[in-house]
Amino acid sequence: IEMTAREARYSFMLGLINDESSEMLAVAHHASDLAESVLMNIIRGAGTRGMAGMRDRRGCIIRPLLGISKYDIDEYVQNNNVPYGIDETNLSVQYTRNSIRLELLPYLQKKYNPNIYDTLNRLAMNAAEDEDFLAGQAQHAMDGILIQEVGDFFRSFDGHAVAATYPAIGKRIIRMLLH
Repeated sequence: IEMTAREARYSFMLGLINDESSEMLAVAHHASDLAESVLMNIIRGAGTRGMAGMRDRRGCIIRPLLGISKYDIDEYVQNNNVPYGIDETNLSVQYTRNSIRLELLPYLQKKYNPNIYDTLNRLAMNAAEDEDFLAGQAQHAMDGILIQEVGDFFRSFDGHAVAATYPAIGKRIIRMLLH
């Protein structure tokens, strides 16, 4: 349900960009959301791409609040009497993200690391830098491996050359070819 609602929201908002000749869509994801995403991705078995979490920009979507904590946003809202609404589904631990937000992160913060949000955000930043570097290296390597385009959907490439690369690069080349 949560994923379907997310997809519907993005579809609607991205449709507004096309209809209104706008160029960007700013969403309100913040640093606490990033920490939740990183931890959720780790639990699911992510590599560096997943540990990077959300980026401050992806295509026409920007996240200008990604460096600001939920606590700071809530404090600003309260101090400036900014009206807001609460999505009641965010309070249900039935959903994985909410369970991480409401149960796991507070537990980790209390029991193991009072700075867990900052720690996860720093991990995301480091993973994003590594992922960007590795993706760039994979793109450079792919330029020498790709033999020809075959129609709109297929590419011919030298599989032996892919296999001869470092695994971290080869996996990214395969992902790029499939994408």
